[in-house]
Amino acid sequence: MLKNWHIYKQQLRASECRLVVFSEKDTRLLYDSATVVALADRFVFGSHLSQCGRFQFLPHKYDTLKIAKMLFGTMPGALKSDSLKIHTLKYFF
Repeated sequence: MLKNWHIYKQQLRASECRLVVFSEKDTRLLYDSATVVALADRFVFGSHLSQCGRFQFLPHKYDTLKIAKMLFGTMPGALKSDSLKIHTLKYFF
């Protein structure tokens, strides 16, 4: 069970959360919340605009391979249960 969950619960901020979706079949990156930014939040020069014109797509982050290893079990995690894995990174994205 997650005995130390309270430690992470107190320190977790929405600005530090990132949603990353991979294809389980070939570990291909499908979505990364760090690479989709609303134009209302900020504008990044050189990004690609979405068809609706409200979002911009940034290049993939350099750490996606490391995150894939975390998700598919080749890198140890901080906490683990039957339905949840928690990994921490020492840098902000």
